Amino acid sequence: PEQLRSVVEHVASLDEATRTEFAQVLARLLKDRVCDAPESSALPTVILAQFERFMHACALAMAAGLPDGVWSALMELLPLMEDASVVGSRRIGCARVFDESMQRVLRVIPQDKETGARQRRVLEALAHQGTMKRRVLPTDVSLRRLALDTLQSLLETQAHVLLDGWDTVFAACGAAASDASAIHEAGTPPVPILRAAFACVQLVCGSHLSSLSDDDLRTCMATLSGFSLQKED
Repeated sequence: PEQLRSVVEHVASLDEATRTEFAQVLARLLKDRVCDAPESSALPTVILAQFERFMHACALAMAAGLPDGVWSALMELLPLMEDASVVGSRRIGCARVFDESMQRVLRVIPQDKETGARQRRVLEALAHQGTMKRRVLPTDVSLRRLALDTLQSLLETQAHVLLDGWDTVFAACGAAASDASAIHEAGTPPVPILRAAFACVQLVCGSHLSSLSDDDLRTCMATLSGFSLQKED
């Protein structure tokens, strides 16, 4: 692990092409070990930790280069999260790394003509996790809630600078409300994910309605009404 850590830290300081190639190698290695290593093996955890270290070291470059470069390797965590054949704890581990990386990237996106498009990329990725193809099994619901928790954290600190992507936030929140009954029927209490989703909408309604376009405002109101219709909380 220490040798790998040294390599990670060194490569993160090199040029974009080298960083991107190394990130893809790490992503392939992670995919192989997360999917195939025995459940008792610690190797996936070790590789994931170094993958996280590399993503954090590259956050500024990723934010400036979206959607190219190292970003594509980070997106490889999404199919790992979605793969029901992967051990649940590993899927959750991938989500935690993904979510923390998303936060780091969004916070350092440069202010230029591409700012809104880059912000949307990050929020779309989190919304993808937050809906998880509308699956309602326990691990899927946990993954969805982690994404909503991350969205709430980002809204608390970054909503005032968001230019685009509000609709993706409402899509993830609305999906939680719509799926509450199905989540309950699948054997998982829906209240935690409902509270996480509602907290995001409540935060927007309480402090950031003036930042929304007319279309986003209508979507926000429709999402809010969805919570009043569900009967689980």
